[in-house]
Amino acid sequence: MKQNINSNQGTKNVTDKQANMYQPATDVILRMPDVLKLTGLSKATIYRLMKGGTFPKQYRLSERAVGWKKSALCAWTENREVAA
Repeated sequence: MKQNINSNQGTKNVTDKQANMYQPATDVILRMPDVLKLTGLSKATIYRLMKGGTFPKQYRLSERAVGWKKSALCAWTENREVAA
């Protein structure tokens, strides 16, 4: 099923699974593939922003796994200035 989602870039027509990414933030931990979908950024850009201290903090989930809080990512996305 498709849904319309309002965002800073206008209304998007997305599937139910994608719509869940845009629901009000809860402290769910997202792994990199979901972070890429939510932010629309590349992995390289995310790592560059992390190095510069301007991307939300990652949390270690295990020895080789990290994730990000959905609430922090959503807040960061809302407060981020759009590139001209």
